[in-house]
Amino acid sequence: MPWSKGKVWDKLNSLVLFDKATYNKLCKKVPNYKLITPAAASERPKIRGSLAETALQELLIKLVSKHRAQVIYTRKTKGGDAPAAGGDAWTDPTNCIFWKIKQERKKERKKERKKERKKGRKEGRKEGRKEGRKEGNLFFQLCNHDDNN
Repeated sequence: MPWSKGKVWDKLNSLVLFDKATYNKLCKKVPNYKLITPAAASERPKIRGSLAETALQELLIKLVSKHRAQVIYTRKTKGGDAPAAGGDAWTDPTNCIFWKIKQERKKERKKERKKERKKGRKEGRKEGRKEGRKEGNLFFQLCNHDDNN
């Protein structure tokens, strides 16, 4: 039995997270494909399959078949299911639901950070007042030193 030459697979250098250019490209081009699957959506813009699957759930496309192993989408026709905004809805990435959700989460995180900073300032003021009353405070000991003797 002769030695066989092993198969060599080219490693894919796919993105794990979206960058701005790839995300805009995905939102513009993928809704125009006739047959949209996670494999097709991940192959052309060079992204991971899991990232493509989550992005496909948020795009303005129509579900054809959902199976545990494969999900198939198609583009929406302009006759019945087209969005009210017209042609801009297909090309403008700000109309993509995925982008809108990302913006909402960004606002929520900003509000939470603001609350935490405010809460920290209040607690700092309370601690300062308590510390002034403690007997372990150096100022307190100096003032009451004569009273104890």
